[in-house]
Amino acid sequence: MKYICSNCQKRCHAHIGRSTWCFGCYYMYERIKRHRQESGRRGLRADLTLAEWTATLTYFKSSCAYCGDTASHLHIEHFVPVNLGGGTTASNCVPACNKCNSKKRSVHPNQVTLIPEKRMSYVRRYLSKLDIQE
Repeated sequence: MKYICSNCQKRCHAHIGRSTWCFGCYYMYERIKRHRQESGRRGLRADLTLAEWTATLTYFKSSCAYCGDTASHLHIEHFVPVNLGGGTTASNCVPACNKCNSKKRSVHPNQVTLIPEKRMSYVRRYLSKLDIQE
């Protein structure tokens, strides 16, 4: 029997537990939940949803926001790092490959030198559109 995931709308063979999500969406949800918990412990905004993260992945074509490469595993990268006050929100999280996530580390976006400014501006424009809507 095939099911349709309520998040990504893809047909899949099974759902996880009682959820209506496929395995991939459930896994993403769990990753988002861990990031939200960490932001919440620090008293930061933590309201990123699975639907918002899926929309962000769609916008960046399931590729790294910083280099454009498609990777098998994309991190939920906080544009303004959590340790510098950036929460886990749609207007602060972008997909990043392991290489770019390591380059940016916990550096404020204004101080990043290892990622081209053109790509940083592209990410800033996307996040600023979301910030206006929130």
